[in-house]
Amino acid sequence: MDRTRRSIDVLRGVLGCALLVFVCATPALATCKLNSHLGKIKHVVYIEFDNQHFIRDNPTVPSDLEQQPNLLNFIKKNGTLDAGDHTVLISHTANDILTTETGLYPDDHGVFVANSFGVFGPGSGLASINFPSSFFYWTDLVSDITPATEDNTFALTTPAGDNVPAPWVPFTRAGCDVGAFSTANIALERSPFDVQKVFGKSSSQAKEDSDHQNADFIGEAIHCSLGSPLCTSANGAANDTLPSEPGRYNGFKALFGAKNINTAFHGPLKDLDGKVLKNVDSGLVGFPGFDPLATQTLGAVATMLEKGVPVVFAYISDVHDNEEGPTLSAESTFGQAKSHTSSNSRTTIELGDSSSAA
Repeated sequence: MDRTRRSIDVLRGVLGCALLVFVCATPALATCKLNSHLGKIKHVVYIEFDNQHFIRDNPTVPSDLEQQPNLLNFIKKNGTLDAGDHTVLISHTANDILTTETGLYPDDHGVFVANSFGVFGPGSGLASINFPSSFFYWTDLVSDITPATEDNTFALTTPAGDNVPAPWVPFTRAGCDVGAFSTANIALERSPFDVQKVFGKSSSQAKEDSDHQNADFIGEAIHCSLGSPLCTSANGAANDTLPSEPGRYNGFKALFGAKNINTAFHGPLKDLDGKVLKNVDSGLVGFPGFDPLATQTLGAVATMLEKGVPVVFAYISDVHDNEEGPTLSAESTFGQAKSHTSSNSRTTIELGDSSSAA
């Protein structure tokens, strides 16, 4: 999905996100304590479906969820679906994702409207109005995104002016590693700024060219618990810095990017068809980009789960996108399909099978 222009409408019957909790035999990190009832929950799998319709827009055309029967049946048999989610207004990709990640509406996390937010800066009239992108790393300041604002407060800000508590912290404090794939704001979003911020301006990572930085360090992350065997210096772990996290957050590490995650896993992440994930623009092995197909997202997080990461956050691009381009249609996005013809629909159906097998 082009996250600058697509929307999620979770009101009036859209499945904007699903928090799926699986009871699996796959071994999780031994120190991970999720403290579920009877201790049965071993994994938490958070998947953000972009523009996934729960009810029928057209009464004669099955909804998106009906057209993905394995997913629908998996939810029916293994969990609970809350179709009464109250969306933020104006509903759009970034603030919808942030709201579901944090449980906070925009007045408590600071990102209003959609994929950018308005800020008044120096100057007068229209020259004083700026619209920083809503896609940034969790600890970025407004001025980090758009220097012209001269606004040195956190972009993700509480009403008191503190950085919004990060969604991975309750899990890492409980001894659970937390993976992220293409999910807004909890993996690095921008090169070179985020790369320089995490690794240092003079680091070898920051000296890579733009293509390599985007493939190597953007869009994927594993936030590690204390003492996690994944977050070692040999695997490229960096400090997981949260300067105003309630109760402090010291000593925690993270793996930022495919280069370091692939090193920790002793091989590259692959999609569900066994194809190595490569950046869509450069062709380099690594993060494919913020428009992942279901087969890419599910393949990546399945590997994380199999490698002992018990909690994962993931994003799947708009099921209504025209993935074939102008050869199929001049339209960039469609309504609900009448059959399982799009690549997104076909691969998303596999969720039920792969999850059930786990």
